[in-house]
Amino acid sequence: MRNKWSSKEAKRISSLLVKKTQVNKMNKIVYWISLLVLVICNLAISLFLIPFLLIMEQNFVYIIVSVLGLIFGLLFNFLIHNIEDLEHKHHVTAMILVPLLAIINLYIVVTVSNNIDKIIKIDIQHNPLLIAGFYVLFFVIPYFITEVKRLSH
Repeated sequence: MRNKWSSKEAKRISSLLVKKTQVNKMNKIVYWISLLVLVICNLAISLFLIPFLLIMEQNFVYIIVSVLGLIFGLLFNFLIHNIEDLEHKHHVTAMILVPLLAIINLYIVVTVSNNIDKIIKIDIQHNPLLIAGFYVLFFVIPYFITEVKRLSH
């Protein structure tokens, strides 16, 4: 026996499918805008760090960088997990793109700060890779904790 849908039911289902497609497109737009905002925020953080890099010893810089990484990691985690219908490839892209750009950005900023220190004859030099590494480590912790919790359920 064949099930026939009324014209009204067919239009309703068609309307729901169109709405679902529109929501998926909007989610992808929100995703890419969120990534752009996070990259811009990472740049702002790096520029914000310059005065601290010029005057603070390494231990304090590591603490500041770690806290900032954790805060923005929590924001990133919230955004990436609350945009509906994202595919695994979107998570992978975000987890590679944002930390990689943060590493490059922090490396450049710390190197510039070290050069400024040399010019103004301050004897504080920081390791750009170590600072970038601390930031990215603390940035990705919230995401990985969420993923471990999700996979264990």
